[in-house]
Amino acid sequence: MDIRQYIDAKLAELAAMGLTPADLAERQAAGRAPSATAGREMPTVREWLRIVEKTGFAKTRKTYARYWRLLADELGDRRLDSICASELRILAATAREQAVIRRSHRGGHSAEEHFVSAARRFFRLAVEDELLDTNVALKVQKPRRLDSRREALSRNRLAEVWQVVTTTGDDVVGDALVLRTFLETGCRRSGLLSLTTSTSTSTSMSRASGCTRRTTPSDGSRSQEHCLRSCTHSRSNVARLREPTACSDTAPGVGSRRGGR
Repeated sequence: MDIRQYIDAKLAELAAMGLTPADLAERQAAGRAPSATAGREMPTVREWLRIVEKTGFAKTRKTYARYWRLLADELGDRRLDSICASELRILAATAREQAVIRRSHRGGHSAEEHFVSAARRFFRLAVEDELLDTNVALKVQKPRRLDSRREALSRNRLAEVWQVVTTTGDDVVGDALVLRTFLETGCRRSGLLSLTTSTSTSTSMSRASGCTRRTTPSDGSRSQEHCLRSCTHSRSNVARLREPTACSDTAPGVGSRRGGR
């Protein structure tokens, strides 16, 4: 039986049941699930931004705010479901061109990457609220990540930093303690500023990025020094200056400037 004969046979079966192909199509459409946007008013980009700006961590909002504002300035009156990937690519290039030039400037590469990330989050929230079926920003590729400019200090260079930090300044003991903490724990400045110690367990605890907590063993002498320094002021964080300066109340800032940050 060829395909034509097969179709004629099926049509004959439908006719025997009093049905037509149009009846099947109509019943299939009636039983189909409604689309995500059915019965809901589609917001504009500017209207949706008011909701997006209230979500996520404060640091995330601060990083993406500039790029969300670029979306609103260029496409603010457009409905969310009318934005296409090519328009987002154009805005990503605009973000690269308008990048703020700093000492670490690399041609606006990070600005373009941040814009794509901001756009993906912007439209992902609309998908989660069932305003959109797909995230159009996922069609825009992020630029290739450049090689990091960071490099480890050589032993000679580290010895020079140690020499400067431990022999100059008003509090060489405290500055040496800060540098030693960096070397032993591998924490960053934010982790050091939240550092607290326990004399009973000879450990130090710090809060790093992403709300993570790090506990590091420490020898008795360093724990005692931490406790002595923490008792000189009311705050429990030990990496703070006892007499805050006008520009900074953190010991790491002073030591890093002298050590050639």
